[in-house]
Amino acid sequence: MDSEWNVVWTKRAQINYFSILDYLLENWTRKEVLQFKNRVELVLNTIQKNPRMYVASSIHKSVRRAIIDKNI
Repeated sequence: MDSEWNVVWTKRAQINYFSILDYLLENWTRKEVLQFKNRVELVLNTIQKNPRMYVASSIHKSVRRAIIDKNI
């Protein structure tokens, strides 16, 4: 069985995520909001299964970061 890692959101990441959702809700359609949320879920699932596929922080090596959408 493959082991899965826990994804822990920083407070900053949470604030940014909800700010992005608010922006999308105000300026785009529900379809785009759902597509963004689905991309976030996909990346989170990938991180849980294989976190080393994403870039480690230069300061905190156990922290990984991923780009969900290059435009946001």
